[in-house]
Amino acid sequence: MICIICHQSWLPQNDSISPSQGSTEEYSPAALSCGHIFHIDCILKWLCLKDCCPSCRKPQNSQRPTKLFVDNLPPQTELPSQNAQACDFPVGIEINPDENRSDLIKVLAEGYSEKLAEKNNLIESLQNDIEKRNKEKYSLTEKFITLNEKRLKLKQENASLQKNLASLNKLLDNTNSELGISKSKSLKLKEKTLDMESKLKTLDFYKQSLIESRKMTKSLSLKVKKLLKQNSKARVHSILLSPTSNQAKNVSQELGFYSKEPTALNLDHTPDTHNKTGDSASYLWNKGSNQSNHPYIPNGSRGALKLSVFKPLNSTKLPVNKKTEKSTHNPFALNLENISQVIDSNTTHPTSKPNVILGEGETNRRDIFYDLPILEKKQQPKRQTRLSWGAE
Repeated sequence: MICIICHQSWLPQNDSISPSQGSTEEYSPAALSCGHIFHIDCILKWLCLKDCCPSCRKPQNSQRPTKLFVDNLPPQTELPSQNAQACDFPVGIEINPDENRSDLIKVLAEGYSEKLAEKNNLIESLQNDIEKRNKEKYSLTEKFITLNEKRLKLKQENASLQKNLASLNKLLDNTNSELGISKSKSLKLKEKTLDMESKLKTLDFYKQSLIESRKMTKSLSLKVKKLLKQNSKARVHSILLSPTSNQAKNVSQELGFYSKEPTALNLDHTPDTHNKTGDSASYLWNKGSNQSNHPYIPNGSRGALKLSVFKPLNSTKLPVNKKTEKSTHNPFALNLENISQVIDSNTTHPTSKPNVILGEGETNRRDIFYDLPILEKKQQPKRQTRLSWGAE
């Protein structure tokens, strides 16, 4: 019953008690799972180095030894605590110099060498791992730097894109507002165009009606002119042949009023440069005291007959008219002396009329060109049976 680690008996004896230890606790043996018994202090130190039995090399798998108690034994000195975790042998333990000592040293050396080899392998693997991690760290730092630069560039691009987006949003809002304004304007323009089209249609209608009415008025005016000219010719001849001067006065007044119309006789008055007394006489005649009985007839108006005593020319033909360049027959050439005597004897004009003595071939009034032009034959307008309001 010897502990192969310390080569002492694992049974405590009286002479083996150390006097320096004042404790009464005895040396207690301890058994492993395989059944071998050792001192508890020795086996704990052994298990710190190798996790196997010192005798049979059976692995213990970190199992703690089981403490054994022996009855009816003399008290032993106190053993070290079973919870001691030191891995080195205490200095006070003495190993007997025998053959098992060298074996124990070899076993311990092998255990230490194996542990050292394991530690060295672990250190090498850890160093290799550290080198790999350093390389990975270096590559990752380079990637981080490049990615950080890219991140900064993307951040700047994002800021510029945000600005562009804000400007585009403003532009979109402006375009939307302008589009709404343009739509409203286009609607107003459409309404205006519709109104203008309706107005143009009405204007076309009125234009066509105006054209037709002008054609009708033109044809009617031509007819009226013809009728008035025929009537004026008949009246002039009837007055010239009438025996009384009162009828001549009334008809001459009517002719004067007719002459104001654009369709009256075309009578051109040219001043008499030879005799100026006729103008004063006609002025006194028209501006006499009896203006109420004899209304004023303008002297210089075209076609107005002046009621004054005159001595007509002896020639049956009047001078050439400057406008028509044709010589017209004098209607007063028919019995001129009798007509002038009748008018002079039966006059009721004021007595303040000056007596004008005229020589042969002279007259006291302007030369009257009785221009009765004949209308040229024109194409007669077609008879309008129905007004056509369409476009021409």
